[in-house]
Amino acid sequence: MGVKSMTNRHQMKRRGHCGIHGNRGTHVLDKLRKHRAASLAALALAGAAQPASAVTQLRTAAQEGTDPKYIAAAPGGSAITGLCIDILRAIERVEPDVKFVGDQNWMPLARIEAELAAGAQDAAPCLVKNPERDARLVFIEPPLYQISFVLAARANDPIQVSGWPDVRNLGPDGVVLVMKSSGAINRVNKDGTGILFDAEAKTPELNLRKLAAGRGRFFYHRTPGLKREISRAGLDGKIRILAPAMEVTPAYLVLGRHVSKEVTDKVRRAVSQLHASGELARIFQKWDGE
Repeated sequence: MGVKSMTNRHQMKRRGHCGIHGNRGTHVLDKLRKHRAASLAALALAGAAQPASAVTQLRTAAQEGTDPKYIAAAPGGSAITGLCIDILRAIERVEPDVKFVGDQNWMPLARIEAELAAGAQDAAPCLVKNPERDARLVFIEPPLYQISFVLAARANDPIQVSGWPDVRNLGPDGVVLVMKSSGAINRVNKDGTGILFDAEAKTPELNLRKLAAGRGRFFYHRTPGLKREISRAGLDGKIRILAPAMEVTPAYLVLGRHVSKEVTDKVRRAVSQLHASGELARIFQKWDGE
């Protein structure tokens, strides 16, 4: 009897001991399951809060004196508009991971090129290719549009030219006014044609006024843009545009060489898509009033 009672008590103790440990183990497992579920929920929320990919900001600037590429805001207006602005916005629409910033700040071309080469800027639209730029920058294919470069002369000057040899033959009487830092000088004189250029003026209006005053025989500028500049300078009827165009060349979107390959490829795909869809041509026609 004593042995049986002791055995029963021992078995009851063992059952009670095991029961305590069984309940405790179940409680620990429940806590682990709840913690895991909470962690998964937190990760899901964190993933939902993050964008699919980060937006890359590409720094740029509005090039001075390049209407209609960039057009100053009208009195009372607040934004720079123009051909290049529309192209940048179109790229952003087809490639939301890219955003151009700084296009509401004016800057001369020489500084834009210097900052692109130094990595202080990332992008510049609507630039013409030349060997110096090609060595330092990345030109995105396909081109954005075609630019025609023409000569303007005084309306009372009977001069007619069919090419640069005619201008060269004028000698000192054939001085061609161009914009400061213009790439035209190197493009035209690359074969040693010896054209005389005056590249002191920073704006088309200054060059047009110099032309009207007889301080140059021609003004070499691009279309679209030249007719608008003549009207803005109040020189309608005093300046005429000569035909044919002296040069037709593509304009490109340019990136600094420091811009990553991933971003460069995204921009290139966006430009290709806009070209293939005809959107680039539609934007150009909108601003080509000439």
